[in-house]
Amino acid sequence: MLLSLAGCAGDPLQQGNIGGETPIIATGSDATVEAAAADPAPEPVPVPDNAPPLSDDLWQTIRDGLEMPENSERARVRRWVQFFASRPEHLQRVAENARPFLWHVVRELEARDLPLDLALLPIVESGYDPTAYSYARASGMWQFMPYTARRFGLDDNWWHDGRRDVLRSTDAALDYLEWLHGRYDDWALALAAYNAGEGRVDRALSRSDDPDYWSLDLPRETENYVPKLMAVRQILSEADRFAFEWPAVPNEPVTELVTLPGQIELAVAAEMMGMPESELQRLNPGVRRWATPPDGPHRLLVPSDRVDRLREAIAARDPDSLVTWRRHRVRQGEVLGTIAERYGTRVAVLREVNDLRGSLIRAGQYLLIPVGAEAGAPPPSAPSAGPSGRYTVANGDSLWLIAQRLGVTVAELREWNDLAPGAVIRPGQTLAVRGNGDAVREYRVRRGDSLWTIARRFDVRVAELRAWNGLTTDSVLRPGQSLKIRAAGPTGDSYRVRAGDSLWSIANRFQVAVEDLKTWNNIGDNTIRPGQRLRLRPG
Repeated sequence: MLLSLAGCAGDPLQQGNIGGETPIIATGSDATVEAAAADPAPEPVPVPDNAPPLSDDLWQTIRDGLEMPENSERARVRRWVQFFASRPEHLQRVAENARPFLWHVVRELEARDLPLDLALLPIVESGYDPTAYSYARASGMWQFMPYTARRFGLDDNWWHDGRRDVLRSTDAALDYLEWLHGRYDDWALALAAYNAGEGRVDRALSRSDDPDYWSLDLPRETENYVPKLMAVRQILSEADRFAFEWPAVPNEPVTELVTLPGQIELAVAAEMMGMPESELQRLNPGVRRWATPPDGPHRLLVPSDRVDRLREAIAARDPDSLVTWRRHRVRQGEVLGTIAERYGTRVAVLREVNDLRGSLIRAGQYLLIPVGAEAGAPPPSAPSAGPSGRYTVANGDSLWLIAQRLGVTVAELREWNDLAPGAVIRPGQTLAVRGNGDAVREYRVRRGDSLWTIARRFDVRVAELRAWNGLTTDSVLRPGQSLKIRAAGPTGDSYRVRAGDSLWSIANRFQVAVEDLKTWNNIGDNTIRPGQRLRLRPG
């Protein structure tokens, strides 16, 4: 449903401007974009003295600040009023989406003395979803196209997407809308140009004797764009008539922007505040990776009731402990050895983390670097003993990787198997693994991992991984993150068959007899299929 409701900000470069007119606001060099990304957010402007009296409910504040003509008698508006009014569950969901961000939008509109009708525009654009992405490549709560985003200084790089940064995109969207209103001196035309681009609106005006939006020949989406906004506006202003109760949102910030001393991992910040990392990611969808950008913006939008807790925790921490992973761009002449020495880690760790088969790297290539406590390989939180039984070494295995998988240390693996430092292990070799058979394993996420690949590696389901680790469908994995694995270990209850498995290889891996496997699983011949789950002991 959301796709059918959303518009997208137009791309005037593609659509053209009359007479080749150059837009008044024209940024777009890489340097400008990077500078905009690094600059701190502008301080909010004080609310004008003539602002209406404050209400306790933010939706009521918006009602009090509605200024645009209703146009409720127009057929297009009535049609969309009926559409929205018949879908209260959609409006309810959108209103909840808006809760963390609505105060910031209203505050900025009031500071600019703009109609509060514009606070409803993200409902039409994205359903107040900062992660929304349209088929036309418009992204974010305000649905910026790539060119328009660059034009208004929104960065888009490996670390950060300004279109999904709620506060930055709001600032840019209002800059654009203000400029459009100054150009047309008419909010309906300004909104039409926001949706379709100035070029299309200008051409429509040039073909018409009537400069009124409602009489112009525009793309169908744009002809319905303003009516959608007017429809939502009417349902808000006459909520009793439509028997829709807008969820109360306090007229105070429920989220606040916290300026940080530098780069910080989302998991570290979430742990400091005692909140799920997925919730922090939801508030900061502009952060594309596991950490804020190393060169800024150094800030996070966090729940208001956790701001003091975050600031106090950061003040008490060593700044170097706020990031356990770095991204290093290989320079001309660098080799793995010098990079490992620079960051206090080992070449073997760099190979493992970056999935390198050898030592060949090239200038310009990016490497993920574990730093601080992470540089020594096994996670500090790993339990001292893992699942009991035996492990059969597979192709590509190393002691470090096996220790990660089983939640033990390399030293313990060496001790249990009488292996000297530097000893070579071979595919097919069996290693003893001691400990409690019910112990929780910990797995350190590697570059390129997904929940699906991890679930397959440990013979569990994605839903189980989410449940054990408090993850949602929106959760983002980051290299270095520790996941709990509660599935059956090498001597557990069951095993999911993978491509290339045979009854003999499975029996050998889990130290059972082929005939027992066939008996426990009612297998008449030797045929098994990938994805099939086999019992590893009597039922």
